[in-house]
Amino acid sequence: MSVPSVVSLLIPIVKAIASSPGATLSELNCIIPKLFVADGSPPEETPEFRRRIAAVVKHLLREGYIESGEGGALRVTEEALPSEASATALSTEGGAPANTADRGTLAPLLSEAGFRFHSVKPDMATLEFHNKLRPWTVMAWANDGWLCLRSFIMAVPELPALRMRLQEKLLELNTHLYMTKYSVAEKNAVYAELEYRLEHLNGENINQIIGSFLCGLDAQYATLFRIAAGDESLAELEQAYKRDEAA
Repeated sequence: MSVPSVVSLLIPIVKAIASSPGATLSELNCIIPKLFVADGSPPEETPEFRRRIAAVVKHLLREGYIESGEGGALRVTEEALPSEASATALSTEGGAPANTADRGTLAPLLSEAGFRFHSVKPDMATLEFHNKLRPWTVMAWANDGWLCLRSFIMAVPELPALRMRLQEKLLELNTHLYMTKYSVAEKNAVYAELEYRLEHLNGENINQIIGSFLCGLDAQYATLFRIAAGDESLAELEQAYKRDEAA
């Protein structure tokens, strides 16, 4: 089981603390890995997993979303879950002291690959793509030796039945997909994420990695949109896309 990114851990940790007031960091180290078990494999409480959990807890304490009491007991202080801005801030922190080796590595790779991008900072950029079904905005950043990609997919439907069907589909995708993972953040938004070791990247294969990420978004969007809309007639959109791909 790969260790989730600090962004992926943000919401689960807040929910775990909210449902178990008084939980300590040590208890979270036991609880959180179990939430990311796939295919019946045992949870991995690795040092890296524990480090990322600790980094998220530190971030939440600093932002005032949780507070620490006697004996390190943690409690949620805000009704609202952390905002997307908070998640983005956390992702740029990297869950660890600044890794200067990452700084300035992303932009040269993107330039070498021929991408047009907007640099948010030396190790973070946004990329815009206009694909067949819809445009995609991809946030890319270097974090602790990893290339991280993230893109907003859609809002989660308000109807509980549709929300449940969509979440079931996301779980199914995460079970079968090797690299891209789907998650619900802020309770009402679906995101796709991918991580890849920076040390293995160059101008050629970063193009392939980002291209593969986009192909995956296109391939799953029609199905997810149809489920979220609750309109079976939208299956025609998915079939049209598949016919176009086969042509």
